[in-house]
Amino acid sequence: MIRSGCAGYVALFLFSVGCGTATQPPGSNMAGGESSSGSSSGTSNLPTSGNGGSSGGGGASDDAAAAGSSTGGSSGGGNASGAPDGAAPNSGGGSGDAGPAVKGKIGTLKFTRKTLHMMNFAEGIAFGDYNKDGKVDVLSGPYWWEGPAFDVKHQLFPPPPNNAYGNMTLGDWADYAYDVDGDGWVDSINVMRPGTPSYWYKNPGMPAVQTDVAWAKKEIGTLSWEHYAFADMAGKGVPGVVGESNGAFGWFDPDPAASPWPFHKIAGADNYTWNHGVGTGNVQGGNARDFLNRDGWWSPPAAGPTSGPWTMHPQSFKNGVGGSQMFAFDVDGDGQTDVISALNAHGYGVAWFQQKNGAFTQHDIVGGPGAMNAGGIPSFSQPHALLVADVDGDGLQDIITGKSFYAHPPGRGDPDATGTPVFYVFKLIRGAQGVTWEPHVVDSEEGLGRSLTATDLNGDGLVDIAVACKHGVFLFFQQ
Repeated sequence: MIRSGCAGYVALFLFSVGCGTATQPPGSNMAGGESSSGSSSGTSNLPTSGNGGSSGGGGASDDAAAAGSSTGGSSGGGNASGAPDGAAPNSGGGSGDAGPAVKGKIGTLKFTRKTLHMMNFAEGIAFGDYNKDGKVDVLSGPYWWEGPAFDVKHQLFPPPPNNAYGNMTLGDWADYAYDVDGDGWVDSINVMRPGTPSYWYKNPGMPAVQTDVAWAKKEIGTLSWEHYAFADMAGKGVPGVVGESNGAFGWFDPDPAASPWPFHKIAGADNYTWNHGVGTGNVQGGNARDFLNRDGWWSPPAAGPTSGPWTMHPQSFKNGVGGSQMFAFDVDGDGQTDVISALNAHGYGVAWFQQKNGAFTQHDIVGGPGAMNAGGIPSFSQPHALLVADVDGDGLQDIITGKSFYAHPPGRGDPDATGTPVFYVFKLIRGAQGVTWEPHVVDSEEGLGRSLTATDLNGDGLVDIAVACKHGVFLFFQQ
């Protein structure tokens, strides 16, 4: 039997890819954002999708890692954006096992929106305490905002030139907060457009960090595929940037003295730049972290993660091109690790894959047009960003996903490319009849980008959501 396990980081923020849910962190700020009422968050009853369940994480899902104010903190992407896997979920890019619930209030899953800017500069976002004032700050691409008001913005590098929402995004696709050089100041790891070099930016510390001084940058390496995770793959307490590079799956280990960073190979990979679906998590149990992608999962060799080739366990987690950030956690509470994934980042579909002793059964949460979706909601296309986190604080991991605005713009072949850019929190409910996912609308105007993050941004004990997309950068405060 393959059992769930989550090796998490101990840090200030809990929320990102992998083994964690949101936890209460320090704040962040940005200039010029006006507050507006967010979308209503109506709840509905959903049909059951499987048997019983639980978990949290950022960009793809690993153990959601808690990122500390001196050791990082943001998720997403690799996790979806932010903290390393194994910590609590955070931005954009993460992928991992879900982690412990946040100790705070029980949330309403109703949100109000604050606009930080409305430019297409980046589709990655992270959180961390960049000025060491004990508050959570937010960073996306060239800017970071001081929390908890997020009205003061600082620039760390010049923004990219094309900034109209109809253009491709030349900036970040995932951001992670982490103290790369161990000097006590949270730096920024910026994963750029696939096929182009990614960089880390050194936090200059006070007082320079609160000015528009340029942060010194060094190259990490070049990643392909469109999703990433930030996770401790080597099991040594240091998260790496997980993805595909030069025809191999693997991870870049943070090394402030090296440029690019050392890369550790997991397995050979299709070197096509624009593939989809990456995550990490503890699928097999024990202390080892496994690698996930749209075609299966890989377990490390018994002698250690860097001792040789990893073993592939084939399993289709896709319907079409594959999904976005992927997460692994025990959804139904049976002690075995399940997998959460979008099915087609440029089509339709979100599902959880229920594990029974190494075999997986797909349970759709949202399907294509005409499908019987959770809560009876309409189908949405382009689920190009997904995060797992305990958003309402009930101890169970929920899913945040929806339509990425112009994941491909109109005319590029994506179905319903101009449809309503809605995104939801899908609340996990375990009942006598099995697992249901209750959808709550977060917003239906801005849409998602390539990754997102979630944590308590304003210190009120409730988990909030931060999004960077082609429409701009937006914070969604839970009421």
